[in-house]
Formats: sequence, structure tokens, C-alpha cells
Amino acid sequence: MKYFLFGVLLVVCHVFYAQEHKTTTLYRYGKPLVTCETNFENLFSNVPKYIENNDDLDLLSYQFIGVAKNVNHVKKLLKKNFSHYPQWAVAETYPGYVISGKEKKSVGKSEVKLMPAVIPPFNIKEVVKTIANEYVSLGDRIYLLRFVYNLETFEQYIFVHPDTKEVVTKATVFGNDIRLSHFDYCNKNGSE
Repeated sequence: MKYFLFGVLLVVCHVFYAQEHKTTTLYRYGKPLVTCETNFENLFSNVPKYIENNDDLDLLSYQFIGVAKNVNHVKKLLKKNFSHYPQWAVAETYPGYVISGKEKKSVGKSEVKLMPAVIPPFNIKEVVKTIANEYVSLGDRIYLLRFVYNLETFEQYIFVHPDTKEVVTKATVFGNDIRLSHFDYCNKNGSE
């Protein structure tokens, strides 16, 4: 009986305290995705506004380079995304809240930072194979994104589904999900 009550208590606590956080990416936030290029327009508009360390980061250009014709071509481009460059991490902090009576007050600051990361070694060949076979589709549009971080130039191949106009966000620098509350916070408080 006590295990049953403990289980019920866990479920009740989860229902009352768990909050679902809606997210989006820097590619999707902004203009509706009516063309594949809209992703990049959103990205170029969003980075200066919503990435805390945007002074270290300059988006240079994006260029359509072709269509995914076969899996081997896709794998070749994906390997370039991993081979000579650091892996990227997004550090996120979100404000908490203090509730006093009927008043709910935001405490803290919402920040999203992009930075190179040292991550444990992983099997790049296996990751490339999975992304090429499970996420990228033949016919996807391929773009080359060029950017500078800390005065070093980087290039990354970005795949976009032509029907949905959505970027394949797996293993892309700017493809991380970011809470909508961060965008709201920055819009309300300005980029600090």
C-alpha cells in the first residue's frame, strides 16, 4: 500500500510541477518558412538578437550548392561538418520565479551562448551514417553556411527538406532547440 501511495504521489507531483517548455530553433523562429532560404534569413536575424556572445560570432554567408543525390554524397558532406572543426555546444540559462501571494516575479536572466566544446570522443562514422540514413532525404537542398567564431572561419553543410522547408537540425551548429521563453525574455528586456 505504501508503494502504491508513493507512486500516486510521484504522478501527482509530476502533473502539478512539471512544465512543458515549448522550443524552437534559430532557423524557425521569425518569418514563416515559405522558402528554404527563409531558414537562413531567420538565422541571420536571430543570432545578433538572441545569442548572448554574438560579439564573438559573425555569420558571413549562405549559399545553395545543390541537391542531395545519393547517400554517399550526403555522408561526404556530413563528414566535413565533423572532421576539422570543434563540436559546438549551446549553454542555456533560464530565469526562475519567486511566487509571493498572487504575484509571480522572474528572478535571473535568460541567456543562450554558442561555444566550441570538448566532448567525449564518439564514432563520427556511425553518427554520419545515422544522420545520412535517418534524417537527410534524397532531394534535400544543400546549403553551405560560412561563419566566423573568435576570428576563425568555419563552414558547415546544412540540409533543408524542400517540402517542409525545415532544416535537418541534427549535428548543425545552430540547430539546437531553444525555449520560446528565451525569445520572449529577450524581446521584453532587450538584448543585454
